[in-house]
Amino acid sequence: MKDLVPFIERHGAALAEAIAPGEAAEDLSLAVLRRSDRALTLRAEALGRVRLVKCFNDENTAAGFSYLAERDALRALTLSGLTPALVAFSNEHRFIAADFIVGDTLREVITPEVLETVARGIGQWLGRYCRRAPIRQASASWFS
Repeated sequence: MKDLVPFIERHGAALAEAIAPGEAAEDLSLAVLRRSDRALTLRAEALGRVRLVKCFNDENTAAGFSYLAERDALRALTLSGLTPALVAFSNEHRFIAADFIVGDTLREVITPEVLETVARGIGQWLGRYCRRAPIRQASASWFS
């Protein structure tokens, strides 16, 4: 996903509809937060609504599996308060839109003085997450 113009031409209207239903696509404002071979993460805004949009590369098979895993996790946990609320998703366009959470990244806030406190907080969150996450039996190695 190196060139955004073709991506926006293909998916911009669907993104705008997911963020601000019934409004014009030209009101959509996008800012790239992260880009990889699998996905493009955007801060999207339309009519005062701000969303985090993750668009998965439709030319990358592994990205397809990542999309399904992330979509299903957010669908299962959106009402728990443990994850940002899932606002919309599109199987056709392979994107998810969730509430944008304003704040600092872990990289910005972790210092040696607060590392233990932050680690304990993350551990407590993971514990709550594990208690809420659906359990699915699986048998595989690390590489399969």
